[in-house]
Amino acid sequence: MPGLEIQPWMEKFIWALRYFFLLIRKSILIPFLIGLQAFALLVVPQGKDVLIALSNDYDLVFQTIAFEFSILISGLVYFSGGYWLLFFSDTKGHNYQEPEFYLESHLKIKAWKYHEFIQKHRGYLIRLYTGFLLFSPLMIQLAAYSFIDFSLDAWFFTCFSSFSCFLLVIYARNNRSFFLVKACGIVFSGISKNLEEVLGILKKQFSKWFLPASIGLNGKVEPNFQYSITTEEKVRSFFNAFSSLRGAFYVKLGLALVILVLLLGLPENAIEQLGPATILVLGLCFWAVFLIWIGFLNKLFLFPFFFFIGFWILINSYFNSDHPIWLQKEKSTIASSKPQTIDQTFENWLSTRKGFKPRPEGGFYFNGEIFDEKNCFKYLVINAEGGANRSAYWTALLLDSLRGRLGPAFDERLFALSSVSGGSMGTLSYLEARKGSPDSKISRQISQYFKEDFLSVLNSRLLVGEVFNSIFPMYNRNLDRAFAFEKSIDNKIRQHFSSDPQKTPSFNDLAFNKLNSDLNPVVLLNATESESGKKAILSNVNFKSGSFPNSTFLSSVLRQNISTGTAIHLGARFPLFSPSAAIEDESGNVRHYVDGGYYDNGGYETTLEMLESIQNSKWGKIVKPVVITLSNEFENEEVLFQNAGLSGSKKEKNTKGVFFLNEIQSVFSALVKIRSANTETHKSGLIRFLKNENQSGIFFVDFNLKALGREIPMSWYLSSGAREKIENRVEVVMKKTTGRLTVKNLFNCKAVSKPILVPDVKPERKENGNTEVKRDSKKLVPSSNTVNSGLVSQSTHPYLYYYSKSRKEWRLKSEADFDIKKIKPYKKGKKRRRIKEGS
Repeated sequence: MPGLEIQPWMEKFIWALRYFFLLIRKSILIPFLIGLQAFALLVVPQGKDVLIALSNDYDLVFQTIAFEFSILISGLVYFSGGYWLLFFSDTKGHNYQEPEFYLESHLKIKAWKYHEFIQKHRGYLIRLYTGFLLFSPLMIQLAAYSFIDFSLDAWFFTCFSSFSCFLLVIYARNNRSFFLVKACGIVFSGISKNLEEVLGILKKQFSKWFLPASIGLNGKVEPNFQYSITTEEKVRSFFNAFSSLRGAFYVKLGLALVILVLLLGLPENAIEQLGPATILVLGLCFWAVFLIWIGFLNKLFLFPFFFFIGFWILINSYFNSDHPIWLQKEKSTIASSKPQTIDQTFENWLSTRKGFKPRPEGGFYFNGEIFDEKNCFKYLVINAEGGANRSAYWTALLLDSLRGRLGPAFDERLFALSSVSGGSMGTLSYLEARKGSPDSKISRQISQYFKEDFLSVLNSRLLVGEVFNSIFPMYNRNLDRAFAFEKSIDNKIRQHFSSDPQKTPSFNDLAFNKLNSDLNPVVLLNATESESGKKAILSNVNFKSGSFPNSTFLSSVLRQNISTGTAIHLGARFPLFSPSAAIEDESGNVRHYVDGGYYDNGGYETTLEMLESIQNSKWGKIVKPVVITLSNEFENEEVLFQNAGLSGSKKEKNTKGVFFLNEIQSVFSALVKIRSANTETHKSGLIRFLKNENQSGIFFVDFNLKALGREIPMSWYLSSGAREKIENRVEVVMKKTTGRLTVKNLFNCKAVSKPILVPDVKPERKENGNTEVKRDSKKLVPSSNTVNSGLVSQSTHPYLYYYSKSRKEWRLKSEADFDIKKIKPYKKGKKRRRIKEGS
């Protein structure tokens, strides 16, 4: 701009800033890992939920200490790693002393004018940058604790431990005469000299074995290979460094080896003791050291190792065995059974019910009651939506609560369970628990089961194991995160549910009609085939081809048995957290299967196709379905049921479209929203079918968790707070259906035809930062004991009261002797109410 003069100090500041960005560019891998750590702990809801568990659960003291220790290690690794990457890139090395270094730089720094200035102050800039790397994990931790309302004790512990240690590191860096610096220097020097002596001996042996000698013209023995793979200058630049610094570098490599052994070699219980947050930080520390080592090799051999490794992984992906499904040695009794249609399966199920007996005149007896075209028989079908462990716990608790509410009728009438992803984990976990304890309530066992940590082992293989698996040309099952996750599920099922701790939970044990028991439903686990985009179904029934249109039947493809954990994970493989499952059929063709939520997150289309087939069966005119859906998403119920023809013509609220970076956002928004849109479409079609075909009685019950992701994140780890929210929600929805969801109403064909929609429950924030379940203001009536105790009042729960103008007092709506719906707002106040026709 004219008239604007750049002062010399401004130019110096600009070039200093450019040099600071040069430092970042030469060691960009470390800031990248710091960004990943910040994203995982500050942005991702799963990371926040893990930290909430550390702050609220006193049983996780060891995990908290381990996490603090990992933060300390990561700060030291990032700090020293930044120094070494700057040294390997010559930004801090000996070449920087030469002015020609600037002339060859892409930044085009004015070397001769500002060389003296940069030389004078670059030490401060490097210290400022490495200090940022040192304290960044601590700052991320404190920021994360601030967002989740961490306790003051934890704040003090964090500041006192990590902050004091980091200050000690800064003091030691600036005072080389400090006794700890001298002690560490002696130790590291000894490590360097001894290790390099051993490496020298190995180098001589290597040359002797692999570089054969020959007799030259002068009669002397000379090696056949006289070329050097490194330049003398590059080798000298590293070995001219202080022996203590080289020793520190070797110690860093040893630390990476220790972390690798911990993450891949420790047993499952030990890894879970460390916790998901510690596993995440330690995994990033390993990759920081690994990247520093690659940077050293780049300098030493003048070879692009980063490009070579990436290219090798790309080529090796063609030859590697992918992620084959974990098959057992025994044959599958399901695949070897006789294929049957849906109506044949229903007839077999009905014939095995205790108390069932056909009538010669038509229809059948059931528990002494006659069922025919005038008095229909109601059977139960349950759909469980996906959503990792939050959906699994929600599903398992509701199934147990429904059994407690309906009694033996629940087991007698339950025909099928259609589930996806986390819903499959909930249904199969419930069935395993029921199989182990058939005569007692299993809610306590389910609660203990879902307290377990399913995420740590998965994280350890995802962060470290899978990368090495992709580098090796041969597949290693022990490095596969899918195998580790499934094995963890099986071990926990064995621990909490199984009567035989030595036996692996088997999907064969769930074979339909094998035990001929009251509780023997058809299991339909939904997945998605990657190659075709079609729906894939894993069932405990060997259905005939064509029973479900445009579907792949995995039960007939899998000729060998699989464990319960493998069956759960087959439809819950959501990339990139879980890999696609590779299954080879009898013809040798390999297909890959991912999360069923890509196609239909509730398995509603599968249920609809099944009900349509039963409608045309032998008993189709006598039997009627009751569908219970265990939803896991915050859906727009007005639009959903309006599409199904079950509500008034209310207009959907206008939503703001995508405007910022719309070309990019539109693509990702479509990919994300199409999942929920497909689920809504299939669910609306199912409800529409139930309304049209069902002429009497209750035919549809919807239990919706309706919890935001930041409250109960979709993860394979549930904190105590997340579990408590789900338990409270289950308790509330079961109370709301006390008078309506009964055996008489649910299975009575003479009742008025209607769906049961469980009212919404909104979370209310407490002072301590936790959430509680807020009861519905229109239908919840507090007990007299609660009101008299003072826990419920007009100031705390104003929506439960109305103002009686005649009595000049606030009264409970439950005590009103008139229609509450006729109350209209009082004009002069927001909380006061008057009655339209007097009170």
